[in-house]
Amino acid sequence: MGTDIHMYVERKLTDIGKWKYTPMDVWEDRNYDVFAMLANVRNGHGFAGVPTSSGFEILAEPRGMPVDASEHVRTERSWDHTPSWLLLKEILDAERHGYFDKVSTHVGVIPLVGEVSPFPWRSISYVSWLASGRGKPASASSSVFGKNVITVDEDEAQRLIAKGYVGPTPESPTVYYVAISWTSTYRDSAKRFLAWIHDSVCPLGQDVGEHRVRLVFGFDS
Repeated sequence: MGTDIHMYVERKLTDIGKWKYTPMDVWEDRNYDVFAMLANVRNGHGFAGVPTSSGFEILAEPRGMPVDASEHVRTERSWDHTPSWLLLKEILDAERHGYFDKVSTHVGVIPLVGEVSPFPWRSISYVSWLASGRGKPASASSSVFGKNVITVDEDEAQRLIAKGYVGPTPESPTVYYVAISWTSTYRDSAKRFLAWIHDSVCPLGQDVGEHRVRLVFGFDS
């Protein structure tokens, strides 16, 4: 079962003014790394608690629905758990102080010798991942199950490669996946979120002040 975010942007013109809902295109990607940063949601694990990373330091513990939320957010909100909010200033201050330069270790499984996929960007294998420098793979699963599917560690993967394994056959139908890990910065994990912040939300902050713009959000699963 997946988790999604529902995002709203509010601003106010003065420090004592009321928060007003600001209609705009919002970031609502299904990115569990960003969910973890924003509100400790899916932090280091996926469905059924399957590990996905070493986890992320969070920007703030979930704060609940703001008591002074705009009428639109109060009446139109579409989440069912973990409501919270962050000021634009808090996000930008975190960026200024190096928060997004921190590093997290991710884990996943990829096919030993390749995945047959109609989407070229998903065609990844342990062999090609090694050749590309062991960085973030184009695609990885948190876990795989099925008949004749076995997940091995990298040592066993190397032994299978040395023995000439090239994929399943009718006589030997086993499909091997390899458990791998890689590192990436918070910035890399949050690339599209930060692009939206800078391109769409920051102009509001330039008009009224970073402390007068906030994101209000929640999640459903």
